[in-house]
Amino acid sequence: LGGAELLAADQRSAQERQLLNVIIRQATHLSRLVDDMLDLTRLSRGRVTLVKESCSLEEACADAVAAARPLARDHQVTTHIGPEADGLRVHADPERLHQVLFNLLSNAIKYTPPGGRVTLTTGHDASAVWVAVADTGVGIDSSELPRVFDRLYRSERTRHERGLGLGLGLARAVAETHGGSLTVESVPGQGSVFTLRLPTA
Repeated sequence: LGGAELLAADQRSAQERQLLNVIIRQATHLSRLVDDMLDLTRLSRGRVTLVKESCSLEEACADAVAAARPLARDHQVTTHIGPEADGLRVHADPERLHQVLFNLLSNAIKYTPPGGRVTLTTGHDASAVWVAVADTGVGIDSSELPRVFDRLYRSERTRHERGLGLGLGLARAVAETHGGSLTVESVPGQGSVFTLRLPTA
């Protein structure tokens, strides 16, 4: 990846730039997959050290949506954040919180048809705050719901999408390492809602 980026920095023909961009995109994708595999292995073996602090849920949600915006633009999907996050704080590792929110948003965007919508809303109760990522996508069959968080699981209806089925498993592992949870509700053809719950600050 470093070599390709160095080559791309030099003066190149249009065809060479196009080929180098393909290499850079694919190498970046592979790098993320390897990172996800390593993360899952470390989390399952209890080898991940979380650096928890009091985090603004509003800022965390805004950062994740901003990071996912280019993907949403490519898929022609609208993203929206509800106003309820104002003032809410969560006790979490900021980097891991961003990782989970971005994974949930990117997953929702990938499986939402052009013109669809992904909405992120928040709330709280006495012991936890929650973030719900809802989409107007293809939805998940009830027979598949128990397996969506399994490592390497891919739905038959979504195998055309890139990836190895690691994102949701990783997101749930991070949530549970924080003492929280990640659940899903879905109706085929009407979209899905993934809900992350974490301890309040």
